[in-house]
Amino acid sequence: MANSRNGITWRGKRDNGPKRAFLKVRVPTDVAAAAGKQFIQEALGTSDPKEAARLAAHRLAQLRDEWKAYREHQLTPDDFRRIGAAFYTREIEQDRKRRATYADAVEIDAIKLPPAQTDSDEALDDDALAFLDALIQPEQDADDRQETLAALRSGLRTGRPALLSQLSAKLSVETRRSLADAKLAVTDNAPEFREARDTIRRAWIASLETAIERDAGNFGHQPADEIVIPPPAAPKIKGDDVMSLWAIYERQNPNKVATDTLTYSRRAIEQFAQCQPKGFIAQQIDKAAVRRWHDILVEMPVKASETKEFKGLTPSQTVARNKVMEAPKPAISTKTVNKSLSALGSFCVWLIKRGTIDTANPVEGFYHAKPESTVRAYSSAELTSLFSSPAFIGCLGDDKLSQNIKPGDLKIRDERFWLPLVSLFSGARLGELAQLLIDDVRIEHGRHVFFITPEGDASKTLKTKQSARIVPVHRELERLGFIAHWQSMKDKGETRLFPDIERNDQNRIGGGFSRWYGRYATAIGLKSDRTVNFHSFRHSFIDACRSADFLDSEFAFAVGHARSGTKTTRGYGSISEGTINRACEIVDAVSYTGLDLKHLYAQ
Repeated sequence: MANSRNGITWRGKRDNGPKRAFLKVRVPTDVAAAAGKQFIQEALGTSDPKEAARLAAHRLAQLRDEWKAYREHQLTPDDFRRIGAAFYTREIEQDRKRRATYADAVEIDAIKLPPAQTDSDEALDDDALAFLDALIQPEQDADDRQETLAALRSGLRTGRPALLSQLSAKLSVETRRSLADAKLAVTDNAPEFREARDTIRRAWIASLETAIERDAGNFGHQPADEIVIPPPAAPKIKGDDVMSLWAIYERQNPNKVATDTLTYSRRAIEQFAQCQPKGFIAQQIDKAAVRRWHDILVEMPVKASETKEFKGLTPSQTVARNKVMEAPKPAISTKTVNKSLSALGSFCVWLIKRGTIDTANPVEGFYHAKPESTVRAYSSAELTSLFSSPAFIGCLGDDKLSQNIKPGDLKIRDERFWLPLVSLFSGARLGELAQLLIDDVRIEHGRHVFFITPEGDASKTLKTKQSARIVPVHRELERLGFIAHWQSMKDKGETRLFPDIERNDQNRIGGGFSRWYGRYATAIGLKSDRTVNFHSFRHSFIDACRSADFLDSEFAFAVGHARSGTKTTRGYGSISEGTINRACEIVDAVSYTGLDLKHLYAQ
C-alpha cells in the first residue's frame, strides 16, 4: 500500500494494471461507536490522481458532516426511551430463550438417576448432573434475578461486593452498546452518558420484574416504567414539497420577472431546500428554516457552481470544503446574499397568499444592510494598460485564456474586444450589451444609435423600467470600426450583435464573459481586488460625463437612471431630431484624458 495523502491510498492490480485509488480514514474516537466502525475504507473508482483528490475531498466533506451531526445531536427524552426500550426488548428475548432450555416435569422424570448413586459420596456421572441441573436451574435463575433486582433498585449501593462490581461493569458495557446501536455519540465522561447508564439500569429493573412475573406464571405482565416504552413514531406530516410548489410558482410567474431571474431564483430555492432536514415541506417554512439556510448562505464561496472542487456537494459540504482548501474562495457578497434572500421572500409572499404558510414573511429581518459600493472607475493609466494588452493588440491564440494573455499575431475582434470599448463609450451594463440584437443598432436622423430595450427577443431583460433608453454610438467607436463589425454580423445573417456569447449555467447572458474578463484582467495585472471589474467602465463613463460639465440629470438618459419629465424612448418609436442631437452632444463630449486608442483604429 502506498503512503496515504488526504486519506488516499493506491493499490496495484494482480495483472500489473494501473493502480486504483482508495479512501481510508480513521473515524474520530468520539463518534466511532455511533458510526459502528473505527476505519472507513472505500474504493474511489479511478486511477487518475486529480479525480481521486476531487472524489476524496467530496467524500471527506460528507463524512465530516456526518461526524458533526453525531457530535451536535443533543439527546432527547425520546432518545433515552428508545435505548431503554431496545435494551428491555433484548433482555426479555434472552429470558425467553433461557426459559426454552428449562425441562418440564415430564422431561425431568425421564432423566433417570442411577439408584447406586442415590446415597453415594462418589462423584456424580453426567446423567446425574443433568438430572440435578434440570431441577435446580430455574430456581437458581429465579434467585439470581431477585438478588440482581435488589442491587439495581438500590442503585448498586447494597449487595455482595463481587455482584455489585459485576453489575456496574455490565451497566457501562450495555450503555455503550445501546448508544452505539442508536447511533448516538456520547463519551463516557459526558453528563448524557450518566443519564443513559441510569436509563439502562431502569430498563434492566423492568426486564427483571417482567421475568419474575413470568416465574409466577404471569406472561401478560406489562412494565410500568415508561423508559422502556418506545416513543410514538412521529406522524408523517402531510404537505407540499417545496420544489413542487416552486414549479407552480414558476409557471404562473406572478411578478412577471424575466427568465434569467426565474432561473436564478430557482437555484436559490433549491439551495434553501437542501439546507433543510429530510422530509421538510413547504408548510414548515418559518424563521428557523430561513436561519438554517442563511447561516450557510453567508459563507458560500463565490462561483461555487462553476468550481469543480464543489461539484456534487451540498451547500453545507461546499462551505466546509472551501474552508480546508489550500486557497479558499472568498464568500459571496452582501448583494448576492440579499438577492438570494429576496428570491425566497418573493416565493413566500406567494405561499402566504395561497395559504400554504400562515405567518408573516419569514425572510423579513434577514436582509443585510447594503454596503457602500467599492467599485470605482478605471484610471487613464489602467485603461491604457488594458487596451494595449494582447487581447486588443494581438495575442498568441484564441481558444484559451493562457493564449489570450500572451503577445502574438492573432487579433481578437469578437465580444472580448468590443464589449469593454462599447461600455466605456456608452455607459451600458454588461448584460445590456451582451443581449443586443443586430436590429438594436439603428440609424436615427443620420446617427447610429443603440436601442437598449426589451424588444425583439423574449429572453431580453433590463434592470429597471428606466433602463430602457437610446444611446448614440460614440464617434470613437465608429473610428475603432464598430459600425463595420455591426455590418459584418448583419451580412452574415446573424440575429445577435455578439453571437458567440452563451448563457452560463445560471442562465445569465453575460455570466460567461464576466468570468473571462475577470480572469483576463487579473492575469494582466489590472485587477487585484474587488474595486475594479467590468462595471468600472460604467463608472468611468459617468465620471467622464461629469468632467464634461454635464449635470447628472442631463446624462441620466444615457445610463438608464431614473429621471423625470421626459421619456427618451417614447415607447421605442421614432425620436425627435432635437432629442437625438442633444444626446449626441452629451455622449460625444465623453473623453478620457491620456487615453489614446489610435493603435486600435480600423485599417
